[in-house]
This record gives sequence, structure tokens and C-alpha cells, in this order.
Amino acid sequence: MPHLLGLDIGTTSTIGILIDAEGRTLALESRPATLLSEHPNWAEEDTAEWWANVGAITQALLAKTGIAPQSIAGVGVTGMLPAVILVDAQGRALRRSIQQNDARATAELDRFRERMSEDEFLALTGTGYSQQLVGPKLMWLSAHEPEALAQAISVMGASDYITMRLTGSGHVEHNWALESGLVGLATGDYDPRLIAMAEIDVKLL
Repeated sequence: MPHLLGLDIGTTSTIGILIDAEGRTLALESRPATLLSEHPNWAEEDTAEWWANVGAITQALLAKTGIAPQSIAGVGVTGMLPAVILVDAQGRALRRSIQQNDARATAELDRFRERMSEDEFLALTGTGYSQQLVGPKLMWLSAHEPEALAQAISVMGASDYITMRLTGSGHVEHNWALESGLVGLATGDYDPRLIAMAEIDVKLL
């Protein structure tokens, strides 16, 4: 009988669940995730810890149930939105994740507000101005950590990063893109006006 593995890369923990083909829960396992805040308003996490958690959780779930790895027919990965992870050409994270509740990019968010009214931004993206937006955080990285941003070939979220580590294929989940504040609701694609406001190369996305 095939089995399914679910992984959630959460803010405070990484959680795994193993279910059978009928949707019955066979086992649950979790490992803590460490929040790092070295400066006021900063919220970061170590992607290496997430990856180590995934390995430990998967091994524990298989040990609890006695299920062979070959019987896992699919893996689903979810995660917090919208964390920001810079990835280089080798698929390595260039720095810690910047979490969704990180509030360092206040000046950059003010520049967003100056360039587009909140009503217009809300109508365009379906979300208001907040510290969760990806654009201001990338602007902060451009100003304060240009070397890391220059090495990045992609920016992605927490579940995207773990999916890439599992499969070798990079992508961005649709929900991450929507909550990034860089996608137009009407088109479902990155909006050139929003990309220009963030002062980034759309190839990063």
C-alpha cells in the first residue's frame, strides 16, 4: 500500500506526518526551529536546521511505523509565508531565512508607500502594505548585503527551499508569490510596476 509524507516548515517547529492511501494518520513527529533575532525587529532562521529536521523527522516516522522508504508514493511540503531565502547557482542558501514577521525594512516600506498609494496597491495585489512584503526586504538586502544578493539566482520561500533540496528542482509556490506583494491579481503574474518599485531583476523570481 502506498503512503504519503507531509512536511510543514513552520515558524516554531518542523512537523512531519505519515498517512496511508485512505488518509489515516499513521504517525506524527516534530522538531523545534530556532528563531534568531540578533538586532531589534529582526527575525531569521537557519535553513540548514530545517533540512536537518526534515531528515530526522522522516527517519523517526519510518522507524515508528516500520514502513519501507520505497512505499512513500508522494511528499507534500508546506511552510510559513512569505519567508525570504536567497539561493545561489548550486542551490545553496546564501544567508539565513528572513522571516515573514521580520520588520527591519521599515525605510524601504516607506519608499513603497511613496511610490504607490495603499488603495492602488491593495487593488493591484489584494494585500495592503505590511512588514511581510518581499519587495522591501529585497531592497534592504540590496542596500545592506549587496554581496549576498549579487550571488543569488533565485529568491524563494521556506517550503520551496525544502522542495528544491528534496527534488533538485527550483520553483516558487503560487501562494508565496501572491503574498509577496509582487504579483498582480488580475494577471496572476509578477507585475512590472511592482518589480520596478522593488528595484529588483525579475529573473530572481
